[in-house]
Amino acid sequence: MNRFKNETGAALVTTLVIILIISTTVIILLNFIVLHKRLIIQEENFLQAKHSAESGMNIGMTKSELNFGRNDLPLHFSNRIEITKKDSVDLEQSLWGGYLYMKSRSEIKESHYTLSALVGTLPDSGFDPAIVLNPQYSSLVVTGNARIHGDVRTGKQGVKKGTLAGRPYTGSQIVFGQVEASQDDRRPGINKEIIQNLLDRFNNVLNYSNPIDFDELIQKDKNILSMDSDSSEKIIYVTNKQLNKKNWQISGKVDLISNQPLRIISAPSMSGFVRILSSKSIVIDGNGIFENVILYSSDKVVINNVKSFSGQIFSEKGITINGRMDLEYPSLLLVDSQSDFANIELLNGAVLNGSVIMLSGNSIVQQRRLNNILIDRNSRVNGLVYSDNFVTLDGEVNGTIITDRFYFYLSPTTYFNWIKDGIVNRKILSKKFVLPIFFKTGNPKLKPVYYQ
Repeated sequence: MNRFKNETGAALVTTLVIILIISTTVIILLNFIVLHKRLIIQEENFLQAKHSAESGMNIGMTKSELNFGRNDLPLHFSNRIEITKKDSVDLEQSLWGGYLYMKSRSEIKESHYTLSALVGTLPDSGFDPAIVLNPQYSSLVVTGNARIHGDVRTGKQGVKKGTLAGRPYTGSQIVFGQVEASQDDRRPGINKEIIQNLLDRFNNVLNYSNPIDFDELIQKDKNILSMDSDSSEKIIYVTNKQLNKKNWQISGKVDLISNQPLRIISAPSMSGFVRILSSKSIVIDGNGIFENVILYSSDKVVINNVKSFSGQIFSEKGITINGRMDLEYPSLLLVDSQSDFANIELLNGAVLNGSVIMLSGNSIVQQRRLNNILIDRNSRVNGLVYSDNFVTLDGEVNGTIITDRFYFYLSPTTYFNWIKDGIVNRKILSKKFVLPIFFKTGNPKLKPVYYQ
């Protein structure tokens, strides 16, 4: 009897254990199924939010294209765009130097996705040639080791070889492309009103009456100043001494303004939406890192051998980039000057990936000016060189040069519309290259320069 009871008890225990194991397994399996289903729904919501944000970005660019031609474009705006009856995105757009900054944010239940991009204008056929010149002047002359790979649009005198100081042109042919000789001026236009509007904004910030003092925002013994990129911009007054006190780490929406010459010899790290604006000169000599920044000076800007730079530089008198360094795409140099001798210089191995623009006032006055873009023998531009006055090309341009005339001086003679030893190669410009929004194109198409 006891044996029977023991066996019955053991069987009961075994049965209970089996039931417990099965129940636990079922519960675990059900939990797994519920969790898996929840993850699938979350993934679906995330993908839907991502798709909606991308759609919002495309709709925003399309709407902006329709408004191009307005001289005040683009102003900051923020609105909600309906994608479907049940789905919408929040879109922000503002001017960031020569480009648009767009941010599209979508939220589907608990999932959200934010897509931001720097946006420019796609080049049209006006930017297809290697060189586009004002047709009213004499022929373009190439000499020495000059090479032009791509088409040339010039006046009816066309392009010819030249001999300089007994040294003839060394190429097998004058142009490795087509020469399109015409009396029509086919240089793409540029919207100077938008540029003036932008420079006026810089000066308005410089004249802000109640900026924050730099020291007020810095915690004791700290070298970090970080602002949320979604917050309103902080306008901060800074002195040369304060900037060089430490190797600052500055990020976010920050305007650093000054009314004294700035010479940065420290090694700061600046990123995000930092602008340095000065009514005097700006010189950067240190081993700093500058990412997506804007520099503006109503005087001159000089950069010497920085560790890393990507951004936009605006000046009313001149810009010099000196030393073996790459200014990363989509960097932009722009001088809009009323001076008789403004210049943009790339010297001693400097490389710029982006656009270089020289503007010299109205067409009557500029005839008396020597406002020049100089690309020296060891320097290079990968992108666009645009001047309504002169270009001196000793180095290389992998892209397009649009200018009134070429120029160089060899004592005692000044040579107009000559290229000596310089190289222009339109054929190897990246197809991803995007223009600043200043340029007038036949049918404006916006394209992200890069996503952030």
